[in-house]
Amino acid sequence: MKKVIMGIVAALMMASCVSPSDYCDKVAHNVDVSTSALKNMTQAISQRNKENSEEMKANLRSTYETSYKEIQAAWKTIHGMSDFRGDDELRAAADEYVGFYASYFENQLSGVVSILTKDSTTYDDTAELMEYIYELNGKETEYKNKYHNSLIKFMKKNELAAGL
Repeated sequence: MKKVIMGIVAALMMASCVSPSDYCDKVAHNVDVSTSALKNMTQAISQRNKENSEEMKANLRSTYETSYKEIQAAWKTIHGMSDFRGDDELRAAADEYVGFYASYFENQLSGVVSILTKDSTTYDDTAELMEYIYELNGKETEYKNKYHNSLIKFMKKNELAAGL
């Protein structure tokens, strides 16, 4: 029993040793991984729209698979993080933001990839693509703003950047 208590105390002490900048960097890095993955997908979709070759379709599939794995790993990391000395606002906002991307990739972008890797698309396919884009634009802004506000608040509170 003594070993268990000592282990818990040691874990708590290690968690409190993380500097605010390291904590902030870890959160921001994983959010950046997610936004970069979406940018990579946007670029692959754009390339596919310019050229309907098998090579561009394969590139789109490959980019989707790689980006989806990156987002899942980033989300798992953020989701598994503890709060920072009792303050969980930044981690929670990042978790929602990256979680949104993970869900969007799994549910909407997988459909986009399916449509864009067909030999030909229909009017209904085009309408579905537009719906996916509309959903991304509407919801992403809400999560992004919440995350950015939490990031600024965390940085001010922990004196990480002068002039914020």
